[in-house]
Amino acid sequence: MNDSASDSVTTPTVVCVTYCDTMEIVASATLIFSTVRVGFPTARVLILDNYSLLAAQRIIAREADRTNCDFVPLGMAGSPRPTHAACLRDLVLNDAVRAQLNVEQEPLVFVDPDVIFWESVEQWQFSGALLAGRYIPAMQVPSPTADGEQLITFPRLHTSLLWLPDVTRLRARLFQTLTMHDEWNPFEAYQCPSPFNEQLWYRLDTAASLYAACRPDATVFTEDHLNPYDHVFHGSSAGALAYMKSRAHAVPDYEWFVRGTEAVRRGEYGALRGVWREQDAYFQARSIEARALPVPR
Repeated sequence: MNDSASDSVTTPTVVCVTYCDTMEIVASATLIFSTVRVGFPTARVLILDNYSLLAAQRIIAREADRTNCDFVPLGMAGSPRPTHAACLRDLVLNDAVRAQLNVEQEPLVFVDPDVIFWESVEQWQFSGALLAGRYIPAMQVPSPTADGEQLITFPRLHTSLLWLPDVTRLRARLFQTLTMHDEWNPFEAYQCPSPFNEQLWYRLDTAASLYAACRPDATVFTEDHLNPYDHVFHGSSAGALAYMKSRAHAVPDYEWFVRGTEAVRRGEYGALRGVWREQDAYFQARSIEARALPVPR
């Protein structure tokens, strides 16, 4: 693991985009605050609240103040809000936004609000990499929101803890690519139906396209990187939680998701430790990368 102490270590700027549209999920949507200073003891942490419910936004602002984080509300619930992907894109590519939020120092780290830290990660270094994060393989999985449908998901480094060690070089790479592919959005999440199978959809989740473009210069987290933190998937998605808690719509072998969110709701944070292993077993069991088509030569 390339995180040993060094004279050239630069403390990262950390950005967390929060969102909570119902008080039912406020515990998982604010989980980050319980240990943010365990993971990042001294770093500047910027909390961007993305149009949360007013009651939730007040809690998020209070928790940001308690943990010495900078709080910036992007707007109020009920107004059109930017996607999570759009927020991340602006933090990397929009000069005006970067200057306004003072995030021009690098490295830059994105962290999700439903993450819990067991030890410090602030000292990690990824020399030479453009991206570093937890690898999620290409998979074929049951749709979490549509009965009977299957999703083929593209590989990516998950944005729950995504490290951008050299933003200057990353921006240069992305702007160069955009000159040749001007409709490309490296952060956007989108999906489309298969033209050949009405029960099959293809999905590129947030920053999957970014990973595809930067794969040769991306560092995948090892077990040593994964042990210091855990992530509750869909912690800010009340719809996914309600759907998958239903007996009628329960996704096979996805019990770790419901169990994790319920543990957070009860304040039993210790139950989350090492859940990444169960999640990883789920991902690997559904990986289709061994069946991937060969690259044309």
